[in-house]
Amino acid sequence: MNDYVNYIKFDDNIPVMHKYGLYSQVFHDVGIVLDEEPYIVIILTGKPNNYTSVVNELSKIIYDYHVNN
Repeated sequence: MNDYVNYIKFDDNIPVMHKYGLYSQVFHDVGIVLDEEPYIVIILTGKPNNYTSVVNELSKIIYDYHVNN
């Protein structure tokens, strides 16, 4: 597991394996969230100025949806 530049990870108690890509005007982060029912999340951005917080907030929204549905 890689915690370096891991913006999909939003909670230290929920492990996330991930791979990111950064190139010019795009940032992508792909990961497996290893909660009780693991799932894959893929977030592709056009690299807004705040891409780190955008990816982290989207990951949290997806997680909340996952555990509540």
